[in-house]
Amino acid sequence: MDGVCNAFSRFFSNTELLGATISDRQRAEGSIMNRISLASAAVLLAAPAAIAQSGLRGLKPLPPPDGGVTPAQQAVIDAKLAEYEAAFGPISHGGPRAAPPKLTFFPSAGTLYADLWLGNFVDLDPNAGAVDFRCGDLAGDGHLGHDAGPPWFGEQIVGVPIFAALDGVVTVALDGEDDMNTNGAPTPGNLVFIDHGDGFTTSYWHMKKNSVLVNVGDPVVAGQQIGQQGSSGNSFGPHVHFELDQNGVIYEPFTGACNPGASGWTTQPTIPTAHYAWDFGFWHDDLGLNPWWPNTWPREGQIAITDDFMEFWLLGNLLPANTNWRVRFQRPDGVITFDSGVVPWGNPDAYGWYLTWWRYYLVDIPDIQTTPGTWRVLIDVDGVTAVDAPVEMRPARTSGFNRAPEPVTAAIEPNQPKTGDVLVCRVSANGVVDDRDYDIVRYRYLWRVNGAVARDVTSAARSDALPRTAAAACGVVTCDVTPGDGLLDAATVVASVVVAPACRSDFDGDGAADLTDLAILLANFDATSAAHADGDTDCDGDVDLTDLATLLSDFEQPC
Repeated sequence: MDGVCNAFSRFFSNTELLGATISDRQRAEGSIMNRISLASAAVLLAAPAAIAQSGLRGLKPLPPPDGGVTPAQQAVIDAKLAEYEAAFGPISHGGPRAAPPKLTFFPSAGTLYADLWLGNFVDLDPNAGAVDFRCGDLAGDGHLGHDAGPPWFGEQIVGVPIFAALDGVVTVALDGEDDMNTNGAPTPGNLVFIDHGDGFTTSYWHMKKNSVLVNVGDPVVAGQQIGQQGSSGNSFGPHVHFELDQNGVIYEPFTGACNPGASGWTTQPTIPTAHYAWDFGFWHDDLGLNPWWPNTWPREGQIAITDDFMEFWLLGNLLPANTNWRVRFQRPDGVITFDSGVVPWGNPDAYGWYLTWWRYYLVDIPDIQTTPGTWRVLIDVDGVTAVDAPVEMRPARTSGFNRAPEPVTAAIEPNQPKTGDVLVCRVSANGVVDDRDYDIVRYRYLWRVNGAVARDVTSAARSDALPRTAAAACGVVTCDVTPGDGLLDAATVVASVVVAPACRSDFDGDGAADLTDLAILLANFDATSAAHADGDTDCDGDVDLTDLATLLSDFEQPC
């Protein structure tokens, strides 16, 4: 009878009770078992194909990251702006034709659509409903900015820096509020407002508690860190709400079919349209026992061949409606021993982002209980493999089992920078398998300019930024990146660039190549170990005939 009960419990927990709470499922299982006679059980057990022992456990869309600004919160902001004007004078106002300054990077650490999900844009529909700049639905009704964040609270705990998008002056800086809200809050949260002149303002909401690094009245430069991502204020998960306005009117820098015209970006970020996996992990126990997103779900890279089952979860983006999934198990020698076939997810609507998870009993996977080694789980979404994840099948799970993160590469953007550019050190990692134990990877970024440390920070993001004023012309900039999981580090990689002069023949910084610059060059002619200010146009360390020829070709030309 115990075997009968266990079989029915597994059957019902995998079918009619998907998505129910644990307590609901337990009550229902008990009620179901009370209604089943021994005779009925014997009949059903005689047809084992009807007992769904393994498969999907749940699929749920995730909510928008925030609930917008309430009138009470806006009143707090208005009062703070009035305090700024009383202390420092009026906030700037631009003429009707003043063009907003171009954005050169998204002002958060991380790589969009790799470890950073940007899935909520400005709502361009003044009526009920929401329309984004592409005439799509990646916007909440009445949403006024851009929400971008990491997968879980775990990344927030490690840290995800926020940077000033442009030069300006801080007009509002609030800090000290709780930062792990999941149901919003009546207060504005931790945030920063920056006035960039000509009536152009940016604001950065929902920051981590005690992370705000600037004060009201402070000047800031593009690329300067001003705080970290959090979930303070009217927020439901970790992210930054990045908002832009000009003379009090919300501004959408992304251009598309429903927002034509010139882009507000020097290079507009590409927005994906196809589904992709964002994060993934294995676990040996019931994932349904864990607090819901954005609380970090458990993950590991080992399962014991003596375990009853394994579960694995997938955090994904851009799931079409009526999608199918397929799960396969691959033995260490490359042979597929289990194939679920194509199974409908049963989602009538498209999901911008979602969390789903499966349970597979090891007895249902041929060879897995007798073949230790590196198995792989492959998950297809509508016929495309979205996850190819290794898992170590071991005689027993051990508490000290851990591997360093996977190797990475790094590059500095732009790859041919000029003075005044914000430099971004970007990491390329191995998709959802950036760590074979599925640990949250943190990255140490050690920036040097001409050998001197300019910035040293550890974050959970796959990029970091250096303020635009950090390197002068001909400065050599390096970025050392060391991935780690908190216990073990992977190999450090180094990226480097030489910062070219913004105006190669203007040595005195007056905006043109003229007689003064010629005099500077001639005074330092044949000098070695020279700087740009000495007349070195090509940053080779010498002032020579090449530099003289360059200056003469640029003579009396504006930069």
